[in-house]
Amino acid sequence: MAFVFDGDEEAGLAGTRWLIKNRKDFLKDISKGVVLEPTELNIRIVQKGTTFFKVIFKGKAAHGSRPDLGDNAIMKAVRFLQEIDDLKKEVEKRGSPLLRNATINVGKISGGTKVNVVPDHCEVEIDRRIVPSEKIENAQNEIIKLSNKFGGDILKNYTNPPIEVSENLEIVKLLKDITKSKLYGGDAYTEFEIFTNEVGIECVTCGPGDMGVAHKVDEFVSVDNLKKGKKVFTELVKRWCL
Repeated sequence: MAFVFDGDEEAGLAGTRWLIKNRKDFLKDISKGVVLEPTELNIRIVQKGTTFFKVIFKGKAAHGSRPDLGDNAIMKAVRFLQEIDDLKKEVEKRGSPLLRNATINVGKISGGTKVNVVPDHCEVEIDRRIVPSEKIENAQNEIIKLSNKFGGDILKNYTNPPIEVSENLEIVKLLKDITKSKLYGGDAYTEFEIFTNEVGIECVTCGPGDMGVAHKVDEFVSVDNLKKGKKVFTELVKRWCL
């Protein structure tokens, strides 16, 4: 039995990736795993993948009183984002069993230096969530095509594939019998995909807490849910390891 406490879980998953790259031997005897994300003790067997983009638009600076002498990078980004909004409507028609639809979110935009200067630089960051029925390459190419149309340069941060595991896995059956809870799909990405695909561990996500309070000020887990989680995982260890 092994416990893994990883750093950088909210961003690049550097802790998990370091473990797999440098200490994979630590996991060599592990056949089953549970990632303790807040699922209210429901069992996540499918989740969306992610691909994050940073798109950079370049222009030409000029005095704000003579915009005709410049090339406005922010306006290039605006035209790009108008078509991203159209693409978003198409993407949201794509679904998958146990999951809500695929999504696009424009999470950050920055550009310009001051109000009386034509901006020569603008950056847009996009979060694209992929359902298992989609191909990662197609999801990426849709955004790359629009970026090229408006002269943007793409910097891809990282990509994590979607995953779906069978409800007939032993770990799923064990947890379902103990928790009496439902199987479901998660919108957010967790490391259960990495441990499954890169290490070969039979893995799911299940834990106390409510994903509805994630990424908010003062995240919390109720005491009652924490106590239920203690009972669930105590019983799981007894059945699984003893």
